[in-house]
Amino acid sequence: MNIQQNEVWKLLYPRVPANLSRNYRNGLFNPSKDKFFATTFVSEFPDTDDLSFLISQFDSYSIVSRPTRPAEQARWELLPPGTGLQPSACKAYSVSFYGAFYEGEWFIIRSLTFFETADEEMATNTVFPRDVFNQSVYLPYEELHSRYNSTDMLEFITAPFLVSIVKQRRKEKINQAFRQYLEIAVLQRLAEKLRINYPDKYDSMTGMFGSEHFSSIFPLHKRFVLLVTGAKGLSEKGYTIKYLLYIPDAGNIYEWDYFPPGADFHYADSVINQLKTVTYWDAADYLHSSCTLDDDHFWEQCVFKQENGEYKYLRELTFNGESLSSKL
Repeated sequence: MNIQQNEVWKLLYPRVPANLSRNYRNGLFNPSKDKFFATTFVSEFPDTDDLSFLISQFDSYSIVSRPTRPAEQARWELLPPGTGLQPSACKAYSVSFYGAFYEGEWFIIRSLTFFETADEEMATNTVFPRDVFNQSVYLPYEELHSRYNSTDMLEFITAPFLVSIVKQRRKEKINQAFRQYLEIAVLQRLAEKLRINYPDKYDSMTGMFGSEHFSSIFPLHKRFVLLVTGAKGLSEKGYTIKYLLYIPDAGNIYEWDYFPPGADFHYADSVINQLKTVTYWDAADYLHSSCTLDDDHFWEQCVFKQENGEYKYLRELTFNGESLSSKL
């Protein structure tokens, strides 16, 4: 192992699962040493259970078959998963690692390739590109082709694409866990309390994108949550948009009445048509993305604005004279 390969290995091995970095073969830094590429080659093929576990660690994989032309001219074919050759019929596999240093942290993504034969030289030539650091995965997201455009990634457009992938997935998992906690700990009970105490406005409620009652919007710090629901009272025929603000630390719940009341609830489009007038969220995709609403002007001037020491747009809801926190 040469000096640079060894330096890449020292960086890589504590940051990735040991069973994925097994049989490390090659590693390379770019000249400024803020990017690296590394590969493994494993010809001791795993048994069925280990193979299933290996595949489970990746979103997808590639399969490389034998060359169809003479070896000196051949390029192996990459076959999409589920067609033709299957991993269990292969003789070797390789894990490739792409790394970039960004904002004081190393970000790493990985890919999995299976090989029909255990020809290590040909495998290396297949997975180790000649001009590795000009691959799109290292380029800033904003420089890539429009096919990469998605609302979830817009928060990370200046970062290398691989960094964008890691950051977005990490944020999505955190937000999903937070929403699940809210649903179990707060929102199910809140819906019940609203029906009991405010049946004239909240006798029936419906959320968006599969949520039973409320869809939640919050900034990165999650110190307050804007809840969106379609609601109707006992004497009302149709659903209208209702916004509630929940402050987890205090346990208080407020109606947010910035917009004129009575707007029909037609799911995401009707909600975003209101929100886009006061913040940068201008497409319904934001409402079911991993994005957080990090807009200080919106929260300070449209939600928490005060006049004469009182909130201008927030009205606290109480339940038999008590705050929500005392009822949960």
